[in-house]
Amino acid sequence: MKREWLQKKLETIDYVTIASEEIKSFGLEKGGEREFLQRIAKEPPPERWKEFIRNMQPNDELWYYKSPKETWENLSGCAGYAIVRSGKIVSHLNTVRS
Repeated sequence: MKREWLQKKLETIDYVTIASEEIKSFGLEKGGEREFLQRIAKEPPPERWKEFIRNMQPNDELWYYKSPKETWENLSGCAGYAIVRSGKIVSHLNTVRS
């Protein structure tokens, strides 16, 4: 993943809050969105999320990233989260792929 793909610095590492925002960005119908949100609120965070967040150190930043439009059109797009330390991406977690 590339630094220029970083789109939004997040102010929380709370899985439910972050997953809810990601789901809302998909533009699902309200019924489908509500079903996903209810499921997320009831279940514990996935192990891969917990492992990813454990890599964070004090002063690290958590960012949402998304590859450019053309990558999605060519079925090679991805989006997810990156840990940025001292301005460098040290880890990333893909959550969506085309």
